[in-house]
Amino acid sequence: MFAKLPIIISISLAMSLTLSACGTENKANYRKGTIGAPVAAEAVVDTLPRIPVKFKLPNRNAEAAAVALTGYYYRLQGSGESCPATENKEEVGAYVDDKGFILKLANVCDYTITFKLGVLAGPVLTATSNFDGNIKSILQSNCVSCHKTYSDYAEVKAKGDLIVQRVEAGHPTGALSDDDIAKFLAWKDEGYLEKDPSPAPTEKENGLSAVYYRNNNNDSLKGIELKSRTQYELRRSLWLQAAGQSQGLKVNELFSFDNESIKNTP
Repeated sequence: MFAKLPIIISISLAMSLTLSACGTENKANYRKGTIGAPVAAEAVVDTLPRIPVKFKLPNRNAEAAAVALTGYYYRLQGSGESCPATENKEEVGAYVDDKGFILKLANVCDYTITFKLGVLAGPVLTATSNFDGNIKSILQSNCVSCHKTYSDYAEVKAKGDLIVQRVEAGHPTGALSDDDIAKFLAWKDEGYLEKDPSPAPTEKENGLSAVYYRNNNNDSLKGIELKSRTQYELRRSLWLQAAGQSQGLKVNELFSFDNESIKNTP
């Protein structure tokens, strides 16, 4: 069992995740083994009205399987008419129980929230692939003449594993380049997506090679909620992902606030 989440001093930032499992095969060298060094940002004078927002990482000590959590990632991306385009709070790092954070958020910005817990570093995808943007045109040029249903996304997704297996085996013989094969491998690794995910993962977000918990995809914080406040508590839930279940994690929902910080899977 997870230990109860420490009560967040003024915010509990929770989470928004898409599971990304990377394979071990390497076709056309489309995976990279390390994360690039961060680029230093130029110093700017900040005159925006800001509110301190605080949160902590959950404590893992009460459940043996929780040692699988070795990294965290969060991003609060600001937007709005008066919000600077550079308003982006983002960090990836090694997991430390009860690690605390303080973010100063501008009340003229609306923030989309992403928070993930999982495995730090490891191989990450450098190629992205989806049916509409990459796979459909390859199938139309090389496969649809014999397999009429391969123009339909639902049909192709249902047979995805078989199609990728045949592509890796060299079918259709000599028709596909290494680059085309790499697109099929990336498509499989990313879960046979139909369209390009939005927003695309940042380099820091790819610092987690697998995600075990995350918040809801459409999570957001409006600037109006920060106005006339000296502090703010974000109340969110973290949800167990399939990759976490495969590691033996049992807690279905982690809360980022109050004393009832965990909820077991029924």
